This record gives sequence, structure tokens and C-alpha cells, in this order.
Amino acid sequence: MQQLINIIEEVKKKITDGSDMLWTTYETPGELRAELEKYAGELKAGNKNCLYQLHILFLPTSDLQEHSLMNGWSEIYLRLADAFDNIYTALSKNGGT
Repeated sequence: MQQLINIIEEVKKKITDGSDMLWTTYETPGELRAELEKYAGELKAGNKNCLYQLHILFLPTSDLQEHSLMNGWSEIYLRLADAFDNIYTALSKNGGT
């Protein structure tokens, strides 16, 4: 779980107060950061129920990719999304989602 938490923390760092949120479903950067923080907290507590919601956020053309494209960190996002996908797939195969 720590690897997933680390990915979430890296993404949160890219969502600054000045972020352009135009192509996301979030009104403010704080709203997106708060959701990610909630998921990180759940994972820290050992609760894996949020994995599917995180999976949705990391899908192509979903909120995180749109944010990365609008705010100049798409290459970093692709690396993080790939890492997330690998962990998510491994957990799914082991019945972890």
C-alpha cells in the first residue's frame, strides 16, 4: 500500500492552488487534493475500498490526466499512472480490489 500512497502524494504535489481545473470535474485544486488525501488516509488505515475510485481517477482522459495536460506535468503523470496501473493490476489479480 505504501507505493500507492507515495504515488498519491506525488500527484498531490502537482495540484497547486494556481492549477487550471478547466477540463476536470473539480471546481478547485483544493477539492481534488482533499479527495486524494482522503484516499491516502484510507490506504494508510489499511482500507482498500477506495482502489476502484483511484483507478477511475487514473484512467486515460480522466481528471488526473486532464489536470496534468493543462498544467504541464503530463510526462510525470504518465509515469505515475503506469506505476499505479501495475500495482492496481497486481492487486486485482490477487483479489485486493
